[in-house]
Amino acid sequence: MYRIDSEILIGAPPAAVWRVITDLDRYPAWNRFTPRITLATRDLAVGAELDLDCQMTPRKLLRDEHEVILALEPERFALCMGTSRTRGRPGIVSYRWQICEGASAGRTRFLNHEEFQGPLAPLVHTHEIVNGPVMADGKVRVRCARVDHYHAVDYAYRFDTPDRSFVFSGDTRRSDALIDLARGADVLVHEAMLESALRTITDGNAPRLMDHLLRSHSTTEEVGRVAEAAGVGTLVLSHLVPAGPNLTDEMWIEGVRRHYRGRIIVGRDGMEI
Repeated sequence: MYRIDSEILIGAPPAAVWRVITDLDRYPAWNRFTPRITLATRDLAVGAELDLDCQMTPRKLLRDEHEVILALEPERFALCMGTSRTRGRPGIVSYRWQICEGASAGRTRFLNHEEFQGPLAPLVHTHEIVNGPVMADGKVRVRCARVDHYHAVDYAYRFDTPDRSFVFSGDTRRSDALIDLARGADVLVHEAMLESALRTITDGNAPRLMDHLLRSHSTTEEVGRVAEAAGVGTLVLSHLVPAGPNLTDEMWIEGVRRHYRGRIIVGRDGMEI
C-alpha cells in the first residue's frame, strides 16, 4: 500500500471550497488534471459513479477512469472516492479523501490523502537524459550537459526563452561542458565555495570533508573564470559553501571579480531576480 498526503491553503472559507469541489459540471474549468468528469448517476451521493479522463502529463491522457463515491460528509466538508476500474493503470486500486478544514482568517486547509496498491511499473515512463536537447515547445527550449561532481552524476540545464536565457550549474567543479552550455546566456546561476572559509566547517569534522569539497565544488575564483569564458551577462552565486551570516556579499564577490567583468549577484533565500 502506498500513501500520498498533500495540502494547500486556500483564501476562502471551507463552505465555499466545498461548493467548488462538489460542482462536477464546472470541475474541468479549474482542474486541468481532469479535463472531463461525468456523474453516471443522478445525484452526488454514496455509491454514485463517476467517469473521468485524467491528464497525467501534457502528452499522456488516461481515458475512461471510473470512480465511486465511498463517503460523503457535508457536515465536515469531507469526500472519499475510490477507483474501481482503472483502464491504462493495470492492477492499481486506490481511494482518496478530500477534506476542507477551517484555517485562520477565514481560509481553508485543503487536505488530500490518497492510498493505492498494485504494481507501479505501468505508471513509470523513463526518459534517459544525455548531453543535448531535453525538450522544447513554443515557449522554452531546454538543454543539458553533464558536469563534474566527482563521484556523483550531475547535470547543468539551460533554458532558452524567446527573450532571454538562463543556465543552472548544478553541483560541479570547474566544467568545460558547462562553459559550452552557458555560452552567451543572459543569466548563469552557479554554485560557489569560499575556499578561505572552509576551515570553519572542516576543522574537527570528517577528515575527508575538505577533500570532498575541493573535488566536487567550485571556488569563487573558478566560478569567475567559468562565467568569463562563457560570456554570460549576469552571474548569480548560489549553493554557497560554507553558509553563514559572517560572510558578506563582498567576500563572495572578491574572488569572482578577479576573473569576471559582468554583473554579480550573491543569491540569498527568497531572493527574486
